[in-house]
Amino acid sequence: MTPSLRPLLCAAALLVTTSLASAIDINDPVGTFGTLPGATFGGSGIPNNAVMISELAYGTGTITLGLTAHQRYSNPAPENDGAGNFWAKAGGDAGNGEPGYALWNVGYYSSVGPLSLLSGYSLKLFYDLDPAAGNDVSSTASWLLLNQNSWNLGMSGFLSPFPGSFDPSATGEYAFALVLFNGKDEVGRSSIIVNVNDTGTRPASVPEGGAMAALVGLAITGMGVIARRRRR
Repeated sequence: MTPSLRPLLCAAALLVTTSLASAIDINDPVGTFGTLPGATFGGSGIPNNAVMISELAYGTGTITLGLTAHQRYSNPAPENDGAGNFWAKAGGDAGNGEPGYALWNVGYYSSVGPLSLLSGYSLKLFYDLDPAAGNDVSSTASWLLLNQNSWNLGMSGFLSPFPGSFDPSATGEYAFALVLFNGKDEVGRSSIIVNVNDTGTRPASVPEGGAMAALVGLAITGMGVIARRRRR
């Protein structure tokens, strides 16, 4: 999977501001999970069948927002639960000469109508550099026209405010949101959560409360049968 180099080439054309001042909560994935036809995320061979998609109305137009997590080059592909949660492997991409880059990228997509309809609207990508779970996401980048591309949190000086500020070997939770605003009011978003661990695999599911209660009930019943047999 080949990520695009366009962020480095056309950042000046698309990027309006990078700010650490604003913050939002990204507690859960938002959108509809599925395939986003036509999305390439600015690269070659990047999957578009595991995307959190949101269709939002702005002015008299409609904007489609999409977010996904995918492997960088030939590194292990993140797993997902089909609902916007991804699991990626920790570690730096030394195999491709970038040990400060993560083994995974975030792909973003937006389709915007005529720019004249965007008066008063702004589009911002919120991205997380802190692997602590549940923290506010305060790193943002905003564009007049975002289009689509694939980025890595290790892009020093662009996504990361200081070289070495992102540790690709750290495990934890990273949250991302592509948000449409009308002035200061949020119109809607697409968001995902990327969980980074040592294996890059989704943990085995734990039985829910009802299933656990049923298992306990069966165990108690079995103990009763054994006790009766012993008394006989």
